Amino acid sequence: MIVTGAIGYSVYLILLKNPCNLPVQFAIGDVDARFKISKADVQKTAEDAATRWNTQLGETVLIYSVNAKLKIDLIYDERQAKIDKITTELGSLDVTGNSIESLRRKVQDLIAQYQKDITSYSAEVSYWNSQGGASGDIYNKLQSEKLNLEKRRDSINTSADFLNQQINAQNSNIDQLNTEINADKNKIITQGLYYPAKVKIDIFTFGNKEELRLVEMHELGHSLSLDHDSENTSLMFPVLEKQDLANPKLSSEDIQMFEKTCKSPVGAMKNLLRKIASITKSLNSSVN
Repeated sequence: MIVTGAIGYSVYLILLKNPCNLPVQFAIGDVDARFKISKADVQKTAEDAATRWNTQLGETVLIYSVNAKLKIDLIYDERQAKIDKITTELGSLDVTGNSIESLRRKVQDLIAQYQKDITSYSAEVSYWNSQGGASGDIYNKLQSEKLNLEKRRDSINTSADFLNQQINAQNSNIDQLNTEINADKNKIITQGLYYPAKVKIDIFTFGNKEELRLVEMHELGHSLSLDHDSENTSLMFPVLEKQDLANPKLSSEDIQMFEKTCKSPVGAMKNLLRKIASITKSLNSSVN
């Protein structure tokens, strides 16, 4: 009992000195090919995420190591599939929008030329009427021009009707897509999870590399034993809101949480209890 107590006290002293077991090492695990991002790019964004933590805290708290136990996996499921579907639809709408704009310009050019030609035709008809009528050849020419103008008018009307149909279809598709997006707007979509017992990070969704980097920074923050913040500009805020995607930075709340968790006796005790609970959960899972 004395030996056990001494070992337990030694462990406590170690945790008191370094309650968050810094630096935390991590590696890249499985990357589902459906994300269409290479493992090297995932590693690059993760290392960037770690560097930002290290630089802004003024010490090395995260290190990439190919043999690290903590793995970052990209897990593709229905959440990312839905994001990919919306992205594809937006791209399709953009292409369709460009086609509609091109058609609109063509119709406008046809209308402008038609108005110019009919003005010229009307002026010529008025002139010959003022002269008491046109000769047979000129009359036949004017009749031919009239028929041509009528055909062009019908063609322009057909094109204008088609353009309106395309615009209505485009607006309908946009409304449908907006409805789909708004249906999920107020749902909290889990973009990533840190599993302390399994020593792994799973990332489920991201829109681009900048968003992936932010999700990595958030989950790596959990690997430092940090909980969620309350400010929507903080990296450790539970959902993506007002964080700076282009240049993510730790908020004062993030830094205070790190200091409180990893640099104080209270943090050491909390982390000790958290580790005991994690080990117990892992053992229970193994038994079951």
